[in-house]
Amino acid sequence: MNLKFVLAASAVVLISLAVAQREAKNSYDLTKDFKATVPLSSKGGTIVLSASRAKKELEVTIGSETQRFALETIDDTGSPAQGNVLVEDFDFDGFNDVGVASGIGYNGVNTFYDVQRYDPTTKKLVKLEGKDFEVSNPTFDTKNQILLSDSRSGPFWYGKDFKFSSSQPWVYRLRTFRNLIWDSSEKFLEQSQVFNKAGQMVQSSVTDSDAKGNPIPVTRTAPEKLFLFSAPKASAKTTNFIVRGDKVQVLEIAGKLDEVNIEKQQWVKIAYQSKKLGRIERWLDLRAK
Repeated sequence: MNLKFVLAASAVVLISLAVAQREAKNSYDLTKDFKATVPLSSKGGTIVLSASRAKKELEVTIGSETQRFALETIDDTGSPAQGNVLVEDFDFDGFNDVGVASGIGYNGVNTFYDVQRYDPTTKKLVKLEGKDFEVSNPTFDTKNQILLSDSRSGPFWYGKDFKFSSSQPWVYRLRTFRNLIWDSSEKFLEQSQVFNKAGQMVQSSVTDSDAKGNPIPVTRTAPEKLFLFSAPKASAKTTNFIVRGDKVQVLEIAGKLDEVNIEKQQWVKIAYQSKKLGRIERWLDLRAK
């Protein structure tokens, strides 16, 4: 079968979100005591913070209400990574919240946070919780109201991004870097999966990058004859195949992104141009190489 590479008609989805995101507006280093006053919202009010390393305690006063939170990342070993206190509107409801460092990981690369959300009804800070809600090295996409959380484990960075419904978080997107096991390329690819509020995957994409870091489609050359599948399962094998030298575009890697199956991906969805059938999208079983 003589196949020619074809570019996907759909636009490339950006996984590197540096343009859209920013860090917290207010960040306070816990290597020293601090006192600060920041706005509660654009409509008024203030948040008064006072951190004591000796007490390992953060005192927060909003109006007439004072609350205290343990500073769990403070130690006396002289470690440069002691965590931070962040003040930011984590849930995009118009009120600033307080993120308190709760753990340090990977030799200081990862800082994890407990988010204390301001509840305008009770006028108190309440811990923000939800299914799979965990915050590490947070950044904020205020335009699209997405909280981005990134952490490193081994050679990989993992992103878990959240949207909010009535201030309740839900997983909107998973991101990571992956490599394909069907060729000798050691370059990591960026993969993203988007979910709806019910937890159903609605979009999956994978992109490469050029020399300037701009996202481009992932293209590969078949290393040998590979049969095609109509779905990512062994029972969906077709009689069609690609042969050594055929160029294809990789559209998707099967399987939900998580640290358990990150190295066990076997199925990839490809696009190619057939002289007889035109543009075809099928699946490859990478174990068959």
